[in-house]
Amino acid sequence: MSLRKWLIMVGLALLVGVGLWLWPKSPSPAAVPPVRPGVTAAPVHPYVRHRVVPAKPVARPEDQPAVPSTVTNAADVYRGAFELYAALSKEEQGILSDWRTNVDAAVTAELCGKIRPICDLMHKAAAVSNCDWGIEQPMTFDTKLPHLAPARNLGRAAVWSAAHCRENDGAGALDDVVADLQLGRQLSHGSALIGMLVDMALQKKALEFMAANSELFQGAAGARVVAALDDPLDRTAWSQVMGQEVECVENLLGKLAALPAGDAARLLSGILNGEPGGSNIQWSPAVISQLQQVADFERNWAKVLAASTEAEYQAVMRQYDALVAANPIAAALMPTDKLLDKAQRATVNQALVLAGLAVATEGAAALATYPDPATGQPFTYRAVPGGFELQSNYQVNNQLLKIFFPQSATRKEKR
Repeated sequence: MSLRKWLIMVGLALLVGVGLWLWPKSPSPAAVPPVRPGVTAAPVHPYVRHRVVPAKPVARPEDQPAVPSTVTNAADVYRGAFELYAALSKEEQGILSDWRTNVDAAVTAELCGKIRPICDLMHKAAAVSNCDWGIEQPMTFDTKLPHLAPARNLGRAAVWSAAHCRENDGAGALDDVVADLQLGRQLSHGSALIGMLVDMALQKKALEFMAANSELFQGAAGARVVAALDDPLDRTAWSQVMGQEVECVENLLGKLAALPAGDAARLLSGILNGEPGGSNIQWSPAVISQLQQVADFERNWAKVLAASTEAEYQAVMRQYDALVAANPIAAALMPTDKLLDKAQRATVNQALVLAGLAVATEGAAALATYPDPATGQPFTYRAVPGGFELQSNYQVNNQLLKIFFPQSATRKEKR
């Protein structure tokens, strides 16, 4: 199955509410366009972080799971966890798919016992910096990524464990959440766009749990979560993805140019099958020039995503709109602008959660440290019965994005 077909079948299931939480240094508020009433914020760079990063805590020996000295590739440890998860029943896997799913005490205890070895392996893998999934390089439209679906299942299991198996073990819950976040990072590096989507899905689940159980992620625990999310490689993640897209297109260009017309038509049809408008594209010499336009644009897009002003980024997005309108190959193959909008929403969502954790620890004064990515200004704080609410100026379907943070409630009540 091709990478593009992976993106269609798996990506659509993940895009609903998934997040991308990637943060470089904060630009000045003036550099960020304000949100107009009734209009979604103009998408800023998906990887931009509009906040001040707290100092990372010094890692303590007890924070790091013991890893055999012979383990040099985290992917090998994760594959062991894949096998344990696959041995679970379909019913058990269904329970683990959502951390809010409650079952009776006996079922919970049995399932916690079964997934503890899975989480232990995830903790061990999280302590290994190298993670090589064995993906062919350079990637093509036919590159196989069989590790993504089982990895998504592991991440869900880890967050379910934090919610249901760590009632009196805050440190264990923290380990589970950090293991989920680290697994996501290992998927987004080198697994192309679909890997980043799975990373977003894993982080979304973790952030939801953290917001509902903020008392577990304050002080040093909160700093550890920030450190897990603050990956320097993420600051160039979108640029790297565009670079991989360029490699795929150029690889395809080379193959098409070397094939007879009939074989080239069959190859192109196989790649475009199922893509938006792909069935309407027929082979002709014009396809080569259209593909070259895509490669040239994505190469420039990668440079802009790596380092540019907001004005430069918006100019490139206008070029994107013009290209997909005039070039059917671009419309079929290039990442959609809707994906970038979702990335912006995810950026705001993550900033809301981190701001909420800081407010729960330090009070409303902490809002100045975690401004709204949509405006560069502090989130709106409102005390409500049972806790507080933070609201962004970013809108989704004409509704301002906001999150409720419960206080003085038990963990059981928060689920």
